[in-house]
Amino acid sequence: MSISEGLISQILKASDSIGRALQIRTKFEGTSCSIKLKDGNNDYNVFIDGRLHKIIRTTADTIYVLANGLKNKVHTLLNKETYRSTVWH
Repeated sequence: MSISEGLISQILKASDSIGRALQIRTKFEGTSCSIKLKDGNNDYNVFIDGRLHKIIRTTADTIYVLANGLKNKVHTLLNKETYRSTVWH
């Protein structure tokens, strides 16, 4: 099931000292999940059913597989953007 098919139940944009952050929280049913992002050079922590499942690094406008091979049931998803920060001295 693709997140871009309207499964997103909540999108939160938050500000912090680094800049913007993005979180997607939703539930999906099935054995796999993907998302289409127009993004580049960011990392996203993908949590399935409350556990870190993988980290994806975006490089282009494409479809990213968040999970596959899961049990065929309802799952929770948290996709959270993280930052690679650079400290200037």
